[in-house]
Amino acid sequence: MSKSLRTGGCLCGAVRYSVAGALRPVVVCHCTQCRRMTGHVMAATAARRGDFRLVSERELKWYAASNEARRGFCGRCGSTLFWEAWDATTSASRRGAWTNHGASRSLPYLRRRQG
Repeated sequence: MSKSLRTGGCLCGAVRYSVAGALRPVVVCHCTQCRRMTGHVMAATAARRGDFRLVSERELKWYAASNEARRGFCGRCGSTLFWEAWDATTSASRRGAWTNHGASRSLPYLRRRQG
C-alpha cells in the first residue's frame, strides 16, 4: 500500500478528492450492481474515511443502491466515483478516477451473485 498523497476526480472536474493515507490493493468486482453501474466490472481501491477528503463536491450525488451501500457519482458528467457501505470505515473509489495512482496490482474479488 502507498502512503503518499493521492488525488482524483470526475471527468469534468466538478468532484475532486484526495487521500493522505494508504490505499488498499485494487479489487475487481463483477456483482450485478457494479456491472449495471459501470457497464463492466468495477476496479476499485479504498481508503480510510479519516484519510479521505473531498476537495470539491459541488456536483457529487449519492444513490442509495441497497440496504448495504450507497454509490457516489458526478451529477454533471455522470462519472461513477464511489461505493460506501453504510457502516464502513473506508470509502471505495474507482481506480481509473485517480490522477496520480502509479502502479498497482489487482486482487480478484468474488462476491455472491445478486438478483
